[in-house]
Amino acid sequence: MSPTAAPLPSLDLPGTIFALRQHLALTAMLLTGSASAIFADDRIYPKQGSSVSGSITEIGRDKVVIEVRGTPQTFETPALARVVFDGEPSTLSRVKELAANGQWDQAQEEIKKIDPESVTGDAAQAELAYYSSWIEGNLALTGRADPGSAAKGLLAYFTANKDSHHFYEGTETLGELATLLGNYDRASVYFGALAKAPYPQVALRSKVLEARALLSQQKFAEARTVCSEAIATAATDPATLRSQQLAKVVLARCDISEGKTADALQNLQKMIQENDSTDSQLFAALYNAQGEALQKEQKWEQAVLAYLHSDLLFSNNPETHAEALYHLSQLWAKLGEPQRAAEAKEKLTTLYAGSAWAKK
Repeated sequence: MSPTAAPLPSLDLPGTIFALRQHLALTAMLLTGSASAIFADDRIYPKQGSSVSGSITEIGRDKVVIEVRGTPQTFETPALARVVFDGEPSTLSRVKELAANGQWDQAQEEIKKIDPESVTGDAAQAELAYYSSWIEGNLALTGRADPGSAAKGLLAYFTANKDSHHFYEGTETLGELATLLGNYDRASVYFGALAKAPYPQVALRSKVLEARALLSQQKFAEARTVCSEAIATAATDPATLRSQQLAKVVLARCDISEGKTADALQNLQKMIQENDSTDSQLFAALYNAQGEALQKEQKWEQAVLAYLHSDLLFSNNPETHAEALYHLSQLWAKLGEPQRAAEAKEKLTTLYAGSAWAKK
């Protein structure tokens, strides 16, 4: 049975144009059987540029399409900071903002305030499930949550949402959690899935993560091969160029592990001089690698200076910061500075109590 059309407004009444628009919208709603497609207020926040509001018409692991005033706009998922769905709780929207900024502790505090029973709609419920586990996973990588629990939650989410727009970031977290848990075969599967991404920045980053996992297993030849592939890839955008620099750091650490400390130190110093020091993650990795090489050469004071760079200047990456604090606690003791050694150890156990470095 066809829907009954609403009566047209009288043309001699005030507000005719507004009333006519209301009529057209209502007619479209009746014909489609859905008001959400017309009145939805979904929002997309890209990593670069301004946010947009409209109605999301397509969403998947590779792209999100949003209709803005009748015009579709397409966003690649690796370029997204967050997606906010119409009708989701404001607290969940706040959680997403905090997570996008890497404020994991605050994000976890906020998400605990949400009663799952109060969240309605498939999209909002799925988002709550994802962010609960993803936030836990990122905290686990810093030693402040259970990695097994986080991995289990993420796997459950992706089992139910195979083509999620969170696929790339969530799979990366799963790979890092698997590495942390020593499940390197599983980590290789996750990083391998990322390597198949149609986006160079995602594929290249997966190679760096895989190389790190291989390095932690002392598989130096395999790590070198993966890094060489990453470095040889044509790259022009900042994200891929950055991944290539991180791959070079892994190569330097392979050299250090194989006793080629002079070569490693030369390459690391060149990278420190040539790169932008505002990239704190890269520079923390560079100075930690430099500290490792200097320790191999038993240059304790110079090694301390290298790790102090990571501690005092580039401390916003938990993994590299915890590593630097561990080595500082050891090196200060070698230099006859027990109080400084104790301070570094206390800082490590306070900030990253559950990390592998704090447990050494």
